[in-house]
Parts: sequence; C-alpha cells; structure tokens
Amino acid sequence: MSNSERIKNIVFACFFIETGLINLILSIISECFKIEIPSGIVECIKYCFYGIIFIYIFWAYIKTIIKINLLPLKVIIFALPCIYIFPEVYNCIVRSWEFDAIVYLFKYVVFIIPVYFIGVCIMLKGKEVDIAFLKYYKYIALLLVPFFVFYLIRMTFPENPLVNYSDFGLLNYMSMGYFILPIFLGSFLEWALLSETRKDKILSILSGVLCFICIICTGTRGAILVTICFALLLFIYSIICKQNIKKTFLFMAFIIFVNIFAQYVWQPTGSRFGKKFIDDITYSEVVETYEESGFLAEGSVESREKQTAEFIEARSIILQYAVESDLTYAQSVKKALKDIKTGNVENIYKEKIADSVLHELYKLEEEDLMTLSRKPLIEISIMEFNKNKLFGNGCYHYINKYTYYPHNAICELMCDTGIIGTMIFVSSIISILILTRKLLIKCKDFAIMLIFTLSYTPSYLISGSVYMDLMIPLFITIGTITIVANKK
Repeated sequence: MSNSERIKNIVFACFFIETGLINLILSIISECFKIEIPSGIVECIKYCFYGIIFIYIFWAYIKTIIKINLLPLKVIIFALPCIYIFPEVYNCIVRSWEFDAIVYLFKYVVFIIPVYFIGVCIMLKGKEVDIAFLKYYKYIALLLVPFFVFYLIRMTFPENPLVNYSDFGLLNYMSMGYFILPIFLGSFLEWALLSETRKDKILSILSGVLCFICIICTGTRGAILVTICFALLLFIYSIICKQNIKKTFLFMAFIIFVNIFAQYVWQPTGSRFGKKFIDDITYSEVVETYEESGFLAEGSVESREKQTAEFIEARSIILQYAVESDLTYAQSVKKALKDIKTGNVENIYKEKIADSVLHELYKLEEEDLMTLSRKPLIEISIMEFNKNKLFGNGCYHYINKYTYYPHNAICELMCDTGIIGTMIFVSSIISILILTRKLLIKCKDFAIMLIFTLSYTPSYLISGSVYMDLMIPLFITIGTITIVANKK
C-alpha cells in the first residue's frame, strides 16, 4: 500500500470521529495546562480542521469519479448529493434564506456531504468496496489507550460520587459515546472478519474491548444499543455465510452479558448507568428534576405522584396549544404563560380544567417548559403529524418550530414529510437491502460496510436527527452505486 493510500485511509477513519477527536485533544490541553480555551478559538480550530478534511476528501472523490466510465453510474453519483441536499435548500427557500437556515446548509455541506464523497471513494469501479480504513481504528485505539485507562479509573473511582464523570471537558457523555463507537465497530469488524495474522486479531480485540467498556461507562443509550445491534448483525451474517457461528455467538453473548451486568450490578459510580439509564426516556425524570428545584412539595409517594401527573397534564395543555399555533414553540410558551398569568386560560384551552391542574398551570414558568424529555418531544411530533398526515409539514418543520428534534427518526420524518415521504425513505432502504442481498455472500467487504452502517439503526429511534446523520447517506450511497454498477 502506498503512502498516499495510507493517508487517505487514516483521513477516512478520522472523519467519523473528527468532532470527538478535536474536542478530546482540546480538552486534554485544557486539563493539563489548567487553561480555559475560549469558545471562539475552539470553533475556529474545528472549522479549520473540518476545512482541511473536506478539501482532502473532495480531492480524493474527484480522482475517483474521473476513473469511472459507466454512464449510469456517473448519473447516479451526481444525482445522489442533489437528493441529500434538497431538504437543506428547501429549508433555506421556505425561510427566505435566513441566516440560521444558511448555517444549517453550510454545516450539512461541510460535515455531512463528505460522507457521500467517502462512499463514492471506497467503491472501486463499483465492483468492490475498499474498507481498508476500518483497519486503522485499532491503531487509533492504541494511541488513545492512556486516555481510555484514565477515563475508566476516573469513572470507577470518582473523587466525588455525586459528580457525573462521564463528561470530560468539551465532550459530554453522548459525544464521548459516539466518538468511541466507530473505533469499537472498526476494531471488532477487523477481529471478526478481516484479521489475517494473530497479532492483528489480538490488537483488534483488545482495542475493541477497551472501547466497549468505555462506551458502557458513558451510559450513552444510543451507543450502547448500537453495540448490541452490531453483535446481532455479525451473528446473523455468520449464519448466512455458515462461518464463525460459534465465535460470533459468543461475542454477542459477551456484549449482552456485559450490558446487563453494568446496568444491574456494576453501575459505575461516576457514569450515567443505573436507574436513570432506563427512566430518562420516560416522564419519570420530572419527579427528580422538579424535586431539586422545589417545584414538587414534600409528602407521601402517592401525593407526589399525583402532583407529577397534574404537572404533566398542565404541561400537555401548553404543548397542545404550541402545536396548534403558527408561532415558534418559544413564542407560544411566552404567549400562553402571559394569558395564564392574566387569567385568560380560555385563550389556550377551551375545555374545563380541573382546579388542581389549573393550580399547576399558574405555577408554570418558562424554564419549566423549554427543556423537554424524549416522550413529550415524540408526542409533539405525532400531534404535528396529525395536522398533515399525507405530505407532512415540510422539511425542517419540527426543528424550525421547536429548535430541537424529536429523538426519533421515524417520528421526525412523519412530522416533516408525512406518510408519503416516510414510505419513500423506508422503501428505499428496504429496496437496497433486497437488491444487494446476493452480494452479502459474494462480497464480504460489502457486507462489512452494511454491518458498519446498519449497526446504528437503534440509535435513530432514541437520539439524533435524520438530517444530520452520517450513516444513512453512507449506506444509501454504497448500496445505490453497488446496484447500478452490478446491473446487467
């Protein structure tokens, strides 16, 4: 392998972890030298790094497409980015090219479109998949061993048991989990399907296990579910190919066992594991949050549960009003609270309200409504979907109105694109899987890339936005090019 190929593979590997890698480096510098790096300098460093990576990947992309002679393949290659970027351009047009919309478009071009370039580059004339970049994750893991060990010690033996040590500097628990995740996937994919020497297998499995334990300690639900999905897909693939069935089954059992052990037995003191790991997806965090703020009165468990239910009902009245309003969520909340304080509750809710719920409404403050857990975010998306079930409310409707995403890709698609758009998206994914099923056995490298991208599927149901995801465009790019290139 030439030096230029090595550099290309290192850049490709770093692309999937670049945000976390930069934040980690800056956090280590900040901690070691006891200095606080201004946010402006942090952003400047990030964009400079992103710019360099973008230029290099784009140049590799140009060199790749020059070598492609098949006309249908060239058409697909140029059509895909137009499809990917359509929601961003649509958002800019609808919002009359407001500054925030342009920023979304810029971020998509710089941070997401390069994954399409990578998808094209790793296709060698559309007949093979060049997955050499995955082999570099074990080396990245080895470079990060000192930090991983420090992170685990810090988590297992915290100085203050009340402090959440899953965050580190500029990396919060979620950023940390998703930063480590590609390294985990690449290391174990090499161990299971790519290793040619005993040394590579040992390095890969050690790197993978270390990354896995760190992911467990972060308590990042999406990343942890991805590890389980990855183990399951690896086992299914081994059954299809009738190879390494025992090996992948034991690996799957190990992943599941460690997750259960960490959740119910180990529960690292400084991490987010334990009861909060499960309850944070539901309304139950309301009790904990408002108990700390003094919102809930002291009393029996029954009375506290009753007050929590009344608070939730009061909040749902505001949420329903916000959904029906054409204003942004923040504007709706301010207007609703103003009406409540002035005694004009009928302006936001026409039906009779129980006195206890009305009492809770009067106690609501703006900060009580601006931070929502996953369940109300999803409920809002369903209510928005019901306003226009067939075609949805338009790309970026949810994010533009609520300045957040519903933490569920399907709900976000249903809200923004309706039944039609969601069906087109889902059927596209299923069609790619059906049309490429025969290649799963014939081309191991293609199967590895499918496992790498599809492992992220569970995370789409509890976290992130469909618009800023990396793995969906990577999967569609590789799958579509493979179908066109192999069409007879």
